[in-house]
Amino acid sequence: MAQTRARFEDLGAALRSYRIVARINQAEIAAALGVSQSQISRWESGRDRPKPGNLEAIRSLVSSAGSRQRQALIHQVKISRSATILFDSVLHPLAISPLLARRNSDLARFGWLFVPDANPQFPALLGAYRKAIAHERNQLIGARLDIPFSHEGLPFHCAMDVALHQAGSELLALAEVAFAADQDNESEFSVTPITMRLLRRQQKA
Repeated sequence: MAQTRARFEDLGAALRSYRIVARINQAEIAAALGVSQSQISRWESGRDRPKPGNLEAIRSLVSSAGSRQRQALIHQVKISRSATILFDSVLHPLAISPLLARRNSDLARFGWLFVPDANPQFPALLGAYRKAIAHERNQLIGARLDIPFSHEGLPFHCAMDVALHQAGSELLALAEVAFAADQDNESEFSVTPITMRLLRRQQKA
């Protein structure tokens, strides 16, 4: 039941993202789908679930735009000069920037951190990440991940600053990644959601 609800919420977020990118208001989307504007609002907020016929119409509407956005993000990563990775919703890398693709890069050394078969702690990492991005979904724009780990018996730390992008029904994470030795061994694991509300509070401070 929880997974079904999450899928509907993802689709509602995808519809809202498509509408904003295409600069279409709710009334125009409602006319195209043959429903009321208030119904569009309920779908986008996750307060109501589309019927099967509406589901197919929404998926058809957002899928082409999602595919273009996904390819645009992959292209952005591949031309980036910083340490950037594009992840899918289960933290599987979809694209890696040239800086991290080098044979002697930090990712070549520590990339096992994002491989479920190589990292026993990966399920906990993924679970915490998915829980964080489910927080205030309509307000969410990114997340900060701090991941302490050991490599060859030494303590290290991975910091990820993530910007979230809704590409169709996919929620993609564009992350700037930094690895560093944790000399004091004081890092703590955390996943912090970044919302519009939080950014506004920070700007006022």
